[in-house]
Amino acid sequence: MNKIIIKRVNHSGCSTAIFRAYKDYGGLPSPKTTLKVTSSCTNNPEVGAIRCAAKAFAKYVEPGGDVDEIETRVKVVADKDHDNLWQAELQPKCPCDTLSDTRPVKSWFSVEISMPDADRTVMVYSPRANEPVWLGYWDGECWREVSADAYDTEVTHWMDLPNPPEVVS
Repeated sequence: MNKIIIKRVNHSGCSTAIFRAYKDYGGLPSPKTTLKVTSSCTNNPEVGAIRCAAKAFAKYVEPGGDVDEIETRVKVVADKDHDNLWQAELQPKCPCDTLSDTRPVKSWFSVEISMPDADRTVMVYSPRANEPVWLGYWDGECWREVSADAYDTEVTHWMDLPNPPEVVS
């Protein structure tokens, strides 16, 4: 799952509140973790947080995705300790959104939003590499090929490996 932090950045009695999205690193939002997404809302603050999160997920997790459709899959939870903060999580698409062989569709994740668990083999996308899609893993500090060699080309996205083939006896 992908998680981000949404913060209401102004609401000084005006009728429109502005919301900003941040990467979720388990701490409070900071300028270093700001995503280039803002949204405004004139009604319920939770609605504004959901809309901002949907725009961030559409930009960084599902590029080109329909913001309205993504909005239906965003779940936000208010932070108990900090006013004007929400944790937003993108729920998976409906199980009915599958390939013809009924296995779930895998999707690419932006490294600006989330990283795979350390040492888990995934498909990696490096747009400037000679072979842009390759198998590798994040070791917590850098990307490595499955051979354990460090990879020095920019990585922009990663994806879980597909399910193994179903073997019919």
